[in-house]
Amino acid sequence: MIGALAGKVDSINGNEILLDVRGVFYEVTVSSAVHRNIPSLGSELKIVVYTDVRENAIVLFGFSSPLEKQAFLLCKKVKGIGSRIALSMISTLGAEGLLTAVGQSDHKALQAIPGVGKKTAERIIVELREQVANYAIEISADHFPTDSGNDSPFSTSASAPVKSVCAKTDAIMALEKLGVQTEKARRAVEQVVAANKGGADVGELLKLALANL
Repeated sequence: MIGALAGKVDSINGNEILLDVRGVFYEVTVSSAVHRNIPSLGSELKIVVYTDVRENAIVLFGFSSPLEKQAFLLCKKVKGIGSRIALSMISTLGAEGLLTAVGQSDHKALQAIPGVGKKTAERIIVELREQVANYAIEISADHFPTDSGNDSPFSTSASAPVKSVCAKTDAIMALEKLGVQTEKARRAVEQVVAANKGGADVGELLKLALANL
């Protein structure tokens, strides 16, 4: 699978670009963030890529950051959301904007996305709030130190009780693994802790922190 591409922009047609990677031309459907940041034809561009393998085609989707790609993949886990709508979600709200909309249960923001109606917006909120928190913990599990003789708070489930200080630290690190900048992650978690909403549950703290991005 192709994870990333770096080359020169040969042509642009809407949200599709042709990227010249040392003489091999890749057609990639890109997010609005990638499109906005292309200086001109012939300019160098590096993008994060998702390879969508279908029965009759292989389609490449390009993103400006790992966070955009991960948000895109999370969207695709929602029933009825395919790659095109998932890309539209990321392009319309941005990765952090999408996470915030989900965290705040902002139906109106989600319904502003082309192809997303009221029922779909409700389904996105219900399914993604849990998905985002669990995913952040899952991809971070191997990066947290454990004491010899004590299990990691991530060894059981997203709802395993942990000490509040550890929960705060681990929630910040989990958001960082999603691609959120360190300072943004810290502010989001601290706002939840200050409002006394975080409790001692890392999963719940993460879900609440997403609304503060």
